[in-house]
Amino acid sequence: MATPLGNETQFNFTNHQVWLRFDVTDGAGNVSLSYARVGSDGTASVNSANLAPGAFSVRARLVTASGSDSPNAFVTSEDLRAAVAAQPTRGGFIAGAGQQIGFEFEPGSTPNGSLVWITRVQVTGADGAQHDAYRIITSTSITSLGSHSHVANATGNASIAVIDATTGAVYTTASSTFQVTIGADGSVALTAGGFSASLPSGAGVNHL
Repeated sequence: MATPLGNETQFNFTNHQVWLRFDVTDGAGNVSLSYARVGSDGTASVNSANLAPGAFSVRARLVTASGSDSPNAFVTSEDLRAAVAAQPTRGGFIAGAGQQIGFEFEPGSTPNGSLVWITRVQVTGADGAQHDAYRIITSTSITSLGSHSHVANATGNASIAVIDATTGAVYTTASSTFQVTIGADGSVALTAGGFSASLPSGAGVNHL
């Protein structure tokens, strides 16, 4: 929410600095930070070209300045969490952030890769009220990876966390197995922890 100041009728991002902080977490739990100032059109972005192959969880939140973790004095908003996938090495396959699913797997003698799957949910807090939250499923290990008749399959283990969209507080954690299947048409099916999701034709690229 942007709050106009003084006699302004609309919030002026040029006169009042608003920054976005991006916390980018890789499959191993390592976090890198980037900051971008919101422009006059109300948007901000950072360059992801330096991301290594893999799937990442991104948390974007409004802060007061570059290098800060303090809430912005002018605007308030819930966190935005999204899954992204960087281009895999030759022989892997990728599905982008459509429906907040990102994954990358690499063939070899030992299966390798990563998965991030984010879904917006509602949870009941300790106060008895409903809160906006995110369910984040992240791979912890890959147990199998293969391709047959243009259909690719990956299985493994994953952690599941439900995190408050405003405070970042963790409500629950669990572990589960997962499976990702890419069809010959590039469609994607995913299951983990009793949850399921799908991506349309062309979302996945199978080079195994």
